[in-house]
Amino acid sequence: MSWLDTFIDVVARESAIDIYAHNFRDSSDLQRRLESISHFSGGNPRIIERGMQLLTLAMLSDHLYDAESDKALNKLNPVAAGHWDADEMMDRIRRELEVNACPEMDEILNPNLLPNYWEHK
Repeated sequence: MSWLDTFIDVVARESAIDIYAHNFRDSSDLQRRLESISHFSGGNPRIIERGMQLLTLAMLSDHLYDAESDKALNKLNPVAAGHWDADEMMDRIRRELEVNACPEMDEILNPNLLPNYWEHK
């Protein structure tokens, strides 16, 4: 099981729904949901920023994948609700990732595979 699989298992638990469920305030800023895990002491700021961009791409991919099922469940999904244009945001993030390339990081979480990740869960 990959670290991403483990993370998803934790946040998808019933006991974590109140903590991790998207709320209306989260739609105001793409980075809001990840802000609490974006503070680091030391490290390369360029690599840290790239890692946060990868997590943002993963979050967007998940919202895009879940859009229809979330609508059916009446669950707030910023993509399904039209708060976020996932395709435009994902394209922008991918361009930023290309500028800030890091093949070693891509071996851990490849931005090109993220949209398909959810299809194989």
